[in-house]
Amino acid sequence: MSEITVYDYENPVYRVLLENRLFMGIGLGAFTFIAIITIVLMTVVSIYSVIAGVVLVIAARLVCRKDPMTLQILFDRLLTPDLWRAD
Repeated sequence: MSEITVYDYENPVYRVLLENRLFMGIGLGAFTFIAIITIVLMTVVSIYSVIAGVVLVIAARLVCRKDPMTLQILFDRLLTPDLWRAD
């Protein structure tokens, strides 16, 4: 009978599960937010709001140059409620 090792219980971790989901170098949530804001501005203001959307995407790419998930982390921190409890 063979000896039981840790490797008998291992599960393969696929690289796809470890990679960030990016679109154009920006987190998917941040890009979706910029796209929705651009579409709303196009319907409310004018078609030239596409320029503002392109500027926002370029600014987001500059912010996310070193860490692609910077905007995702920022959005997560802004949407987390600030609750103080005294137990």
